[in-house]
Amino acid sequence: MKNERLIANAGSGKTYALTTRMIQLLAQGVEPRKIAALTFTRKSAGEFLSALFERLAEAALDPKKLAELQTKEYLQDLNAARCRSLLAKLALQLGCLGMGTIDSLFARIARAFPLESGLAEDFAMASEAEIQSAREKTLAALFETETNASLAGFMDLLRRINRTHGERKVFENLLREAKNLHGKFLATPVNASWGDASSIWESGCGILNAGAVSPAADAFLKAVLETHESFSDEAEKILRANLESLRSLDFGGSWKSEISDFVKRRLCAEPSSGNLRITPKKDGWLNLNERVRSARLDLLHSALKTEFESLLQRSHSLHALMGKFEGLYERLVRSAGLVTFADITDSLAGKTADVDWNASAGYRIDQTFEHWLLDEFQDTSRPQWKILKTFIDEVVMDPGEERSFFYVGDTKQAIYSWRGGDPDLFFEIFDAYIPSIQDAPPLTQSWRSCRPILDFVNKVFGDLAPVQGMLEIPVAAAEKWANAWSRHTASPKTQAIKGYAEWVSLPKNDGDSEESDAQDRKVLQILQATRAWEHGLSCAVLKRDNKGVAALASLLQSEGIPVAVEGKTNPCVDNPLGSALVAALRVVASPEDKLSLAVAQGYPGS
Repeated sequence: MKNERLIANAGSGKTYALTTRMIQLLAQGVEPRKIAALTFTRKSAGEFLSALFERLAEAALDPKKLAELQTKEYLQDLNAARCRSLLAKLALQLGCLGMGTIDSLFARIARAFPLESGLAEDFAMASEAEIQSAREKTLAALFETETNASLAGFMDLLRRINRTHGERKVFENLLREAKNLHGKFLATPVNASWGDASSIWESGCGILNAGAVSPAADAFLKAVLETHESFSDEAEKILRANLESLRSLDFGGSWKSEISDFVKRRLCAEPSSGNLRITPKKDGWLNLNERVRSARLDLLHSALKTEFESLLQRSHSLHALMGKFEGLYERLVRSAGLVTFADITDSLAGKTADVDWNASAGYRIDQTFEHWLLDEFQDTSRPQWKILKTFIDEVVMDPGEERSFFYVGDTKQAIYSWRGGDPDLFFEIFDAYIPSIQDAPPLTQSWRSCRPILDFVNKVFGDLAPVQGMLEIPVAAAEKWANAWSRHTASPKTQAIKGYAEWVSLPKNDGDSEESDAQDRKVLQILQATRAWEHGLSCAVLKRDNKGVAALASLLQSEGIPVAVEGKTNPCVDNPLGSALVAALRVVASPEDKLSLAVAQGYPGS
């Protein structure tokens, strides 16, 4: 079969395309165990396997379903008896199928070749509780051995986070940031360092060559006063005050709110009239003539230089700190034989340049799988691809069609950037493999959404220009979106279904919790107005995190709206009775636990 890339819009039948490809391979006589079909979550892997069995079973029993399969390439000769035979073969090889998550495949490789993969021979997968405990011990050891100076960058980062999210969970934030930074450290090439200006800007960064703020501020003020004879005293006073605040950056001062506001509104703004309004009256308008514009740009660069240098220094310090964190983590965790999926990925990715590894473990795994199907490829990380590429290079370079590579995705649906997923890979590897890999016809018809919803999606997201400023979308992100965009159309199944869509914009608040509360109240208002459940309709509400999901679910339930929650929840303690029972059990285990005793006694009727 041909090597192909498939771009699939949301709800366009991606799983259907993957299972069709799988059936085509099976119908050609490929052994099920020779096929690697990988996705990102166990749920998706289970759905894929279930859909495969279901389609073959339906085709074996229903002539219409069989006829549908027979319209596909390589399946014209498929019959009911052949479908039953393929089902039997799948069932017999169920225990050795290569269908699952990418993490499970990497764990399988590590289990087969632990020493070659740089892991302890008797390694064990660590539970989340064990990893959490290990991080706490590592962090404690780090604070014991490091000086205040080396921890300054880390604590500064934590202070910034707490200013945004509140200070009630400082230690939780500390652990979370240590986890995030450690993951980024492991994903950084061995010879690279954070805060290296030459690596960030290959051709150099002009801002870092700017002069000091004070001389630049003097030059800007002089340009303004000498080219604005009627500049009012009030406007000059305001401008001088702004510049005086800015001068503190010469001595490493932090960006206070008035400095940020001045830089954004006075040094970066580009009014269409060409005039900056310092005061409402015309004698308080600042004309951006050539001399003023040039001096303003020099001042902006001088101001940004102090921030850039501060960020570079902090990044460099954080990298060094995480290097020490990694050393402690290696001693406390990995040396004890405990590993995570991320550890396995990092270890295998580091072995891909090893000729011996490729000749042994890499070669043998490559011989196991002859056909590769990768789902949700837009969420693949570079370390993951580094490992997969070892095997797929051989497949793609095979001149015949006895081996194949098929990957599916949509960069608009990338959701795993937080764990290293890199949507750019989706296009990069296609370009790298041309002409050995081809584009399959894209899937643009939605079998999930009705036409009014899709028309709304096309109108809002088909051209980001009208909303780019309001949503503060970076230019680079908008360009990537435009490159990946394909118009959504309704399928015959959903074409005639009625629907309604509306864009609701809420005021932005400074506090995240207040903003979430406003969003939740708006969701409640919409549901109370539509009362979809009374008409036999379901309604999905998506939130960013499990905490937000729990808060919204609690609000809706309190108003009598039926709610089913998907995601990580703890039904034992998300209600007063459950919390009281858990507290009572803690008291039984530790009678000296006065806090738990108070919680248990505080429940009505206890």
